[in-house]
Amino acid sequence: MAISSEKSKVILNKQNEIDTYNKVFNRCETIKKILKVSIIILSIAAIGASIGFMVTSFAHIPIYNISSELLLGSAILGTISTSFLSMATLIIAKFQTNLKKPEIELKPLDE
Repeated sequence: MAISSEKSKVILNKQNEIDTYNKVFNRCETIKKILKVSIIILSIAAIGASIGFMVTSFAHIPIYNISSELLLGSAILGTISTSFLSMATLIIAKFQTNLKKPEIELKPLDE
């Protein structure tokens, strides 16, 4: 029961489609994980800068000679970049849901 070359080409094409889908899906998962970690780190940095700004400007306690304007700028930039990373994560998630999984037909080979 030999498989014809035409059927073997179809099987190889389907396998290539499945492999490509799996590679793209896994890469999207990896990128999303990296972005989530980046969001957490930037959020912590922005919160720290916000607290530093409040301490230096309202309590007038100097923190290693860092100006309150610098801390405010850091908090604002941290917040903005966190929102951009969040949008990037959502875009990748949307792309990932729009990926079409190749259909696998399970038929007996000796038809």
